[in-house]
Amino acid sequence: MSTLEWKRMRASELCEIERAQPDKVYREGSYIIPLSGVNRAVCAVLMKPSTVESRFAVLEPREDVPPYYFATICDEEIDRFLATYATGINLQIDTLKKHFKFNWHTDRKTREALNIVFRDLEHKIWKTQLKIEIKKEQKAYMLEKMFV
Repeated sequence: MSTLEWKRMRASELCEIERAQPDKVYREGSYIIPLSGVNRAVCAVLMKPSTVESRFAVLEPREDVPPYYFATICDEEIDRFLATYATGINLQIDTLKKHFKFNWHTDRKTREALNIVFRDLEHKIWKTQLKIEIKKEQKAYMLEKMFV
């Protein structure tokens, strides 16, 4: 089987989709999509086990689904999906379950290899963002102290 073969899959076949529950911890690699105030920029991958605000839908991949590969293909398809199915600034959870589809590699080894690459990239991006936040805090502190 060629590693370039795809199958069109519904997200609900590969993950649990639910409105985020208070105090529930979702596993690393889960993908979150806002249900109200829909904004593509807010869609994200959980970089560590986390709780999620209830205004989000959480797509938590099954145990046999490579989570970073899953999140990357979700990211690839989310713009088209939101443009088609978001109603104004809101998205219905049932619409997400029924209509969110994407191309899925048919070869398991390809998915697993891509998962490793995407995981490493996401972690590098996450660490860089944390460093930027620390630098911003340092800058604010120094500016505050400069005029005292």
